[in-house]
Amino acid sequence: MMDKFEKARNIEKRMKELEDVRSDYEDLHKEVIKFIAPQRYNYDRTEQRGKKYGSSVYDGSPISALNLFADGIFGSMMNPAMRWFRTKLHREFWKVNKVTPRDRMDIQEWLDEVEWRLYSAFSRSNIYEEVPEFLRDGGSIGTATMYGEEDIARDRVVFSTRHPGECFIAENNFGFVDCMYRKFKWNLRKIVQRWGTDNLPPEIRDLAEPSMDREFDLIHAVYPRGEIQVFFNDQGLRLPKMNNRAFPFESVYLITNVSGGPWILSESGYKVFPYLVWRYRKNSDGGPYGESPAQDALIDIYGLNQISRSMLIGAQKSIEPALNVPEEMRGKVRINPNGLNYYKDERRIIHPIDLVRQFGNAEYMERRKREIIEDHFKVKFFTMLYTAAMEGRQLNVPQVLEMQGEKASQMSTMVGRLVSEFLDPLIDRMFQVEWDAGRIPPPPPVLEGQSLEIDYLGPLALAQKKIFRIQGVMQGLEVLKPIAEMFPEVVDKVDPDVIAEEILDGTGFPAKAIRRDDVVNKIRTARAARLEQEKKQQLALQMAQQVPNVSKAPEDGSPLAGMIQ
Repeated sequence: MMDKFEKARNIEKRMKELEDVRSDYEDLHKEVIKFIAPQRYNYDRTEQRGKKYGSSVYDGSPISALNLFADGIFGSMMNPAMRWFRTKLHREFWKVNKVTPRDRMDIQEWLDEVEWRLYSAFSRSNIYEEVPEFLRDGGSIGTATMYGEEDIARDRVVFSTRHPGECFIAENNFGFVDCMYRKFKWNLRKIVQRWGTDNLPPEIRDLAEPSMDREFDLIHAVYPRGEIQVFFNDQGLRLPKMNNRAFPFESVYLITNVSGGPWILSESGYKVFPYLVWRYRKNSDGGPYGESPAQDALIDIYGLNQISRSMLIGAQKSIEPALNVPEEMRGKVRINPNGLNYYKDERRIIHPIDLVRQFGNAEYMERRKREIIEDHFKVKFFTMLYTAAMEGRQLNVPQVLEMQGEKASQMSTMVGRLVSEFLDPLIDRMFQVEWDAGRIPPPPPVLEGQSLEIDYLGPLALAQKKIFRIQGVMQGLEVLKPIAEMFPEVVDKVDPDVIAEEILDGTGFPAKAIRRDDVVNKIRTARAARLEQEKKQQLALQMAQQVPNVSKAPEDGSPLAGMIQ
């Protein structure tokens, strides 16, 4: 088994390898930061903190588009003011397994309890404060990273969106990020709070006058463990070792800028990968880092920035034009308000240089560039109703749904990767924390070996469901209608119960409000019996009208008496 010093050296070596991989992307990342995300200016962690940034930006439209993009996705996918997800079982479970009404009730109660526990855990955490910054990184840099760490004392998970400059990633063979090396600085005060003094390198412990604000370079390495450690109990059974060093992902913190070489501060592990890494879009070049709408719009952002700079200079020249001043008035000119300029020759006066300026073409190009940039960030989707109101257009509900569905279909790729790389792992991470803490009850026995599914209910997710699922159902029925008028038997191919399930599921209808199959069958059986009874009574009345002496009561045993019983 390798010792700690050897492991620390290997981690430091791996850190350098990952730095080399990311170096191919860094120039592009810095350009994007310069014009679209200036608050991330300290990408290589060498800039002075608190530095004034954004001096190269002459038009804030791209920054505004990025903010609207991030806020729009956040509000459309996981707005804390709404129910943005629900837990459910795969539809095949209900088809394959024979579930009793009692089991079905137990399952639904457990699903409701799990859902409530997850919402409660999210409310206790700070996830909703961190997500907008996370989405801005994805929309600008193309790769966003969030770390979730359990605060056991307060029964919550603390999330932090990590600066793109400190994160170095690697993918597994399926293209998912499962390796994170994070390089950052902490002062001695934070280090002592986290690990105490006993775990510090000797040269720090032996300082005569340690400065609590002195900073040190740290690395947090999380990567798949080579193999799970095992042990034998008294009976000789081979069991997994139940401590965090047996978990699938190894976690190592080490300090690097000490004279004795890298020093490991702690070793532990995770059951699920603790970092959430979202790439807005992935290129097939095999690199681990993502692409973004900001990168797509970068050429237009360059052009807009130059046009805006030129127009600012031109506007300033118009307001504060250069002046022609007679030579003999050098040093005597007063151009401030109420300034007095004395001269003998009235023809020798100060006058502005009148330059011919045409802003029309520049304004058109500026407006066009902004529209292109906004299209890259899908601004029209998030401002659809506002834009219609400003233009004085009256939209009915079907038109709004159609427009939302059209725009949502254009965003399907982005939403799919957001779900698979962020939302699904986020809920998995939170479920694992709540399960380990004992706050999620065990599932009913009938669910043994089954996995949960997460259904997302935000406006953007529902808009996509409507266009891909509900719209398909409605269009199919519309096409089938004229055919059914000529060939009524084709209606037999349509299962109304399946149609109802598709529509209700696609609109996010609460599962608890949908009747079980056995309840539906009872209702239908009672309805059929009632209709049959009404039919018999109607037939009896018709026969009575045709039989003489209708006022006479039917005799016992007669056919008429049997029909109305």
